[in-house]
Amino acid sequence: MLIYKSQFFACTNKYGITVWEPSVEIAAQALGANAVVFQDRSVYRELFNLHSTTEKLSNPTTRKQIVAFIKALNQAETVFRTQFESVQARVATAVKIEPTVLKAVYPIHLFNGTLAADIIDVIIEEDKWVAKVDGRATISEGDLAKLVDRSVLDEALLG
Repeated sequence: MLIYKSQFFACTNKYGITVWEPSVEIAAQALGANAVVFQDRSVYRELFNLHSTTEKLSNPTTRKQIVAFIKALNQAETVFRTQFESVQARVATAVKIEPTVLKAVYPIHLFNGTLAADIIDVIIEEDKWVAKVDGRATISEGDLAKLVDRSVLDEALLG
């Protein structure tokens, strides 16, 4: 969590807070009508990734386990999306937050069991940053595209 007093906030003697959920919701509840939350998914979003190796995906037993894991994630997401009340208390206990806080923050979390339509564009942009940090040339779009294998997801969605 980052708490800061910027030039903007200095003129109003207010502080800005940058945190992640559920802390934002807890702070917003504490501030009540004085809370202002900025959220713009066109500026910031989180993408969840599953990484593996060619070796593991080539092993029929391991591949079957990975496909089963992805299928289970998708099934769990369906329960969360369609029957949230049935899992709310258990999840709140597991992540150690109040059920009402979980209910308030859950809708902003999205796991839809698909690949982001712009995943290659995201990887290209990320590689530009990593290349700069690592002092290396960027990887070609073609080589980066080879890193995305949707066959496991396709198997999970079909099976």
